[in-house]
Amino acid sequence: MEDYHKPDQQTVQALRNIANRLRINSIKATTAAGSGHPTSCCSVAEIMSVLFFHNMKYRPEDPRNFNNDRFILSKGHAAPALYSMWVETGFLKESELLSLCQVDSTLEGHPTP
Repeated sequence: MEDYHKPDQQTVQALRNIANRLRINSIKATTAAGSGHPTSCCSVAEIMSVLFFHNMKYRPEDPRNFNNDRFILSKGHAAPALYSMWVETGFLKESELLSLCQVDSTLEGHPTP
C-alpha cells in the first residue's frame, strides 16, 4: 500500500460518524423488516466506512466505470449495512431502507447481484 496515508483527526471523526450512521440505518432497516442480523451489520461498520470513504477509489456518478474499485460482501447477514452504505454514497435513498425484505423490494435479506 505505497499510497497509504494515515488519516488526520478530522477524517477519523468523519469515518466514525459514517460508521455510526451505518449502524443506526441498519438497525432501522432490520427493525422495520422484523428480520435480519443487526449485530452483524454493526460489526462491519468501521471496516465499511474506511474502505468506502478512505481506501476505495470509485465514482458514484458512474457506478459501471471499469476503473472503479469493487466491493464484495461475503458476510451476507450484513447486507443491511451494505444498503446503508449505498445511502451514504448516494446510490440509494434512506427511505428505501425501510423496504428491506418486502416482497416487491430490491433490498433482499442477503446481497444479490
